[in-house]
Amino acid sequence: MAKSRHEFVCRECGYRSPKSLGRCIKCGEWDSMDEVVAVDAPKSSKKASYVVSTSKPRPLREIKNDDGARIRFGMEEMERVLGGGIVPGSITLISGDPGIGKSTLLLQTALILSKKIKVLYVSGEESENQIKMRANRLVDSKDFSDNLLLVTETNLDSIHAHLVNLSPDLLILDSIQTTYLPSKESSAGSVSQVRECSSLLREYAKSTGTSVFLIGHVTKDGNIAGPRTLEHIVDTVLYL
Repeated sequence: MAKSRHEFVCRECGYRSPKSLGRCIKCGEWDSMDEVVAVDAPKSSKKASYVVSTSKPRPLREIKNDDGARIRFGMEEMERVLGGGIVPGSITLISGDPGIGKSTLLLQTALILSKKIKVLYVSGEESENQIKMRANRLVDSKDFSDNLLLVTETNLDSIHAHLVNLSPDLLILDSIQTTYLPSKESSAGSVSQVRECSSLLREYAKSTGTSVFLIGHVTKDGNIAGPRTLEHIVDTVLYL
């Protein structure tokens, strides 16, 4: 059976230590070590074998570039920072100080895009009623599209079930720090939860072509909360 153990992980650089440290010996940050539960994979008596790959390497010159694939939605400045529109299958992190307008910006984006594509807005921060009240301030209720679907959920397994059933073109998750995998013993927002949840969402985005927007919290120092690997997992980081 797999064995579990407690270890400490730096939220800034991901350095792991078997004991608590006041200062990370890799990046030098103070009070950045969070305790997590690590599970060792069970040992197998069988020798490792090579996996038969289903992918096929292709010459670069044979790969066609579809410049028209980006999704445009009429918000000029938002499109500009995204390089001309939303790339299908991309994953974008929107971060910034509390109350600066991250949720409002992405809700406005969802309202506009839902006129042409299917959008799933997942909130672990606010109730459906709160989001509806904000939407009413942004546009007239008669302009709401049935293509904009809203659910309040933080369990990533449940979120994935909704994604499979609905097959949206765009997923907005508010926020990555409130999302958790029940298979992990650590709490939502911990280093291991943020890393695993964002990695799984990236795999989903790349395999299905669904664009994903993640809203991320920041620390009191203004840094994006969670492991530094989060910024490397996503394709784009936008800081408001």
